[in-house]
Amino acid sequence: MFNKVCIGLTLGLIGASVTAPVIAADNFPTKPMTAYIGFRAGGGTDTIGRVVAKVMGDHLGQQINVVNKTGASGSIAATTVMRAKPDGYNILLSSTSALTSAPLLNSKIKYTIHDFRHVGIVAAYQNGIVAPKDKPFNDIKEFVEYTRKNPGTKYVTVNAISRMLMQYIVDKENIKVSFVPAKGGSAVINLFAGNQVDTGYSGGFHQKHPDKMKLLAAATLERQAANPNVPTLIEAGYPLALAANIAVSVPKGTPDAIVAKIEAAIKAATEHPDVKKIAGKYRYPLDYQTAAKATVTLGKHYKFYQDLIANAKAK
Repeated sequence: MFNKVCIGLTLGLIGASVTAPVIAADNFPTKPMTAYIGFRAGGGTDTIGRVVAKVMGDHLGQQINVVNKTGASGSIAATTVMRAKPDGYNILLSSTSALTSAPLLNSKIKYTIHDFRHVGIVAAYQNGIVAPKDKPFNDIKEFVEYTRKNPGTKYVTVNAISRMLMQYIVDKENIKVSFVPAKGGSAVINLFAGNQVDTGYSGGFHQKHPDKMKLLAAATLERQAANPNVPTLIEAGYPLALAANIAVSVPKGTPDAIVAKIEAAIKAATEHPDVKKIAGKYRYPLDYQTAAKATVTLGKHYKFYQDLIANAKAK
């Protein structure tokens, strides 16, 4: 009799441990969530991310608090989420570059894209090389020729991959450029306004300031909808592009049912008028992708950067 009771209790405990996560997933979320953004407040990613988080929270029935955890190309925020409990309450709402290019460029980053579950993609970045409106060059070829005559032209970088982009051009064209680091798009805008630099990298902020700056070349795989007459770097003869999106990821091991709920909230956000309005203001094209498609996209981006970095090192 004693043995039967013990066996019954043991089976009951095993059953409870198996069903508990399911019950938690069914009730998710029961408390506020936290969305970590790896970039400074006020930039395009942060501004759009906050509206997305607000709409997602409304859809889920719980507030989503936004925390800006900046540094190391977004990897500090990503590391925080990767180490969090896989229960859906901590999400990464940031650039996919924090998960694709950043780990490949920084050996101190101890995660890969496989340490997360990628729940969905919200929008696409409009990367490019830009310059203040009054600079005497209007495209990347004119910039190169200007730099030949004016060695030391200043180019602003915001991360390692944006520096690599210009370094490739510098090496190929045998020109001299001075690299000026900046922390985020708002810092680049301030440098432009103070006439302290000649050109720089934009993840999309140029779209909001067409009266103050111009796009020299799109660093995207295709021409940008807001600048259809500006060729890509690839068209200009440089096999370069930066693949990146605003996406949502959670720690590896997060239950399917919770992922499905967050995925539905992302879809609702991309269809919401407030998100469409802010994305339109910043001219970031909304690009909703399901969890399955987002996982494939990040895999392709990771391979893309592997090849890009390998080719750069081979030179």
